[in-house]
Amino acid sequence: LTAGGQINRYQSTLTSMHATEKLSTRDVRLLRSSTSVLVVREGSSSNYILFDFGDLRGVLQHDRVTLVGAGRPAVLAVGSEIQQRLALSRGEDAPFELRVLECVLELTHAILDDSLRRLSALVSSTLDELSDSEQGANSERRRGEALSRLLPMQISLNSLQAKARRYVSVLEEVLESDDDMADMCLSLLHRRAAADAAEERGEDHSEPAAEVSFLEAEVAARAGSESADREASELLEEEQERIEELLDVYLARFESLTDRIETLASEIETTQGVLELTLDNERNRIARLELV
Repeated sequence: LTAGGQINRYQSTLTSMHATEKLSTRDVRLLRSSTSVLVVREGSSSNYILFDFGDLRGVLQHDRVTLVGAGRPAVLAVGSEIQQRLALSRGEDAPFELRVLECVLELTHAILDDSLRRLSALVSSTLDELSDSEQGANSERRRGEALSRLLPMQISLNSLQAKARRYVSVLEEVLESDDDMADMCLSLLHRRAAADAAEERGEDHSEPAAEVSFLEAEVAARAGSESADREASELLEEEQERIEELLDVYLARFESLTDRIETLASEIETTQGVLELTLDNERNRIARLELV
C-alpha cells in the first residue's frame, strides 16, 4: 500500500522479499518466525521499519508499507484502515510511517482486547457456575462440566497474557533507544538524504574572483549551514517526540491490557482455591462421619 493510497496485491515468498524489498537474511528469518518485533533497519537507499505483531507483519518504508498475508482478515482490515486514514488526513502533516504505525498498533490492541472480552465473559459465567452453592445431582453435574471447561480457558488466557507481555517488551525496547527513535523518522530522513544528494550534484566548483569575496562566501555558507543544521535537528526532534508519544500511549494501553488479564487470572486462582477448601472440608466431614 503506497502513501498515495494505491494497492498492489501480489503473491511472493519471504525468501524472494530478500531481493524485492532489499531485506537482509536476518529480517527474512524474523518475518518467518513468530517472534514479536519492531525494529529499524538501514536499507541500501533508506531506512525501513520491520514489524511483526502476530497477524500483522511486514515492512514499513517512507512511502509504502508491505503487509505479509493479504488473505487474513486482520491484514485486510489494517489495509482498509490505512486507506481510510490516508484519505481523511490528506491535509495533515503527520508522516506516512506515523499513520501506518498507529493503525498497526491500534488493530493489534483491538484484536487482543476483543479476545480478552470474549474470554472474560466465558470465564465469568464458568466461575459463577462453580461458585453456585446449590445442592443436587444436576448442580454437581453442571459444576463438573464447568470445571472441565476452565482448563482450556486458562490455556487461552495464558497465551493472551504472553502476547501482551511480548508487545509491552517490544515497545519498551524501542522507547529505551534514542537512536532507534530518531531512525524511525523515515520521511524526514529520506527528505534530508535527497536534499544532501541534490546539493552534492549541484555544487559550484568555480574559482572565486578574489580572496575577499571567497572569505565572505565561506562565512555566509558556514552561517547558512549552521542554521540549516539547527533547523534540521529541531525538525528531527519534533518528529521523534511524536513517535515517542505514540509508542508511549500504546505501551500504556498494552500494560493496561496485561493488568486486566492478570486480574482475570487471579479470579480463576481464587475460585480454584475456594473450591479446594470446600473439597477439603467435605473430605474432613466424610472422615469424621466414618470415624463415628
